[in-house]
Amino acid sequence: MRVTRFRGGNQANCYLAIGEKSKKTVIIDPGYNGDSIFKTLQEQQLEPVAIFATHGHFDQVMASKQIQEATGVPFYIHKGDKELLNELPKITRSFSGDLMNVHPAQNVIYFDKEQEFEFDDLFFEIILTPGHTLGSVSYYWPHANSVFCGDVLQAPGGCGRIMDWNFSSTLAMLSSINRILGLPFQTVVYCGHGKRTTVAKEAIFWKREYL
Repeated sequence: MRVTRFRGGNQANCYLAIGEKSKKTVIIDPGYNGDSIFKTLQEQQLEPVAIFATHGHFDQVMASKQIQEATGVPFYIHKGDKELLNELPKITRSFSGDLMNVHPAQNVIYFDKEQEFEFDDLFFEIILTPGHTLGSVSYYWPHANSVFCGDVLQAPGGCGRIMDWNFSSTLAMLSSINRILGLPFQTVVYCGHGKRTTVAKEAIFWKREYL
């Protein structure tokens, strides 16, 4: 698997997880850059198979409908964030002063448990990591030593907000951080904001300070 990153507003990251042989592509957290993402898919002759959101905040899902309309792929998200997804138009208007009118994707597949997905040479597992939101999840790719954790971790030594959002929980977040840090130390961590890190680097901070 190879990974391409797109950085949007608020340093929010979208990732393309691309099969080395098949070129099948999973789009993770498309909050911004819809045109650039679609252009990359076309120029590199990639085959998009699905959109997966780590959670339902607007900066992880705003471009989902645009990409879905261009590619026809389904959109996956945990059912715990269904309310956040349904409120996307109201939330984006409140942040933009009515300059934006963004609607959620239509072909939505909600899941509620840990499970595995396989698209040809792409294989990953869903890990439930609530705390930042009720439905926050991480996507773990064991064969690629990689995890896409959304806002569970933010390098170096940080995490997503848990005090000023509805549906957040400090205890749940600490438990979720512990789950990510329980992955093999060499695991590359692709965060929802900012730069990538590793489990080893983040464990040095979190194990010493909090866990």
